[in-house]
Amino acid sequence: MSRPTLNKVILGGYKVKPETIDKLRKSAIEAGYTHGKGAAIGEFLDAIAQINPLLLVELTKQKIDE
Repeated sequence: MSRPTLNKVILGGYKVKPETIDKLRKSAIEAGYTHGKGAAIGEFLDAIAQINPLLLVELTKQKIDE
């Protein structure tokens, strides 16, 4: 028995929903992380990684609880 298709794309070795990349792109541009006319998603992800881990956990928990 094979695994069901999850409709995910690969972002840096991680499988995410296709709309996740669009949301990251939009958020990066809104936050000022741009490269040319597009988004600097890697730079934006680096900035997210610098957020206080406890704050980041609380922010993501709030989204899950909604």
